[in-house]
Amino acid sequence: MAVRLLTVICAWCHRTVTQGPADAPVTHTICASCMEWTIARGSNPDAFVDVDTPAGQLLPPPGYFGDLG
Repeated sequence: MAVRLLTVICAWCHRTVTQGPADAPVTHTICASCMEWTIARGSNPDAFVDVDTPAGQLLPPPGYFGDLG
């Protein structure tokens, strides 16, 4: 059975989690930094259904992950 390597990108911060070959297909996950931030901050189970919660409150503050430019 052949193993096909993937490039894995964080769906939230777009960091490369695992770099596959140049022609590898891309898939997404949530990286350890984003997961840690979410757990440390706590979560609001109603955040996605509460229309009064601005979407910006669901994202880490600018610069949290450093300069990704």
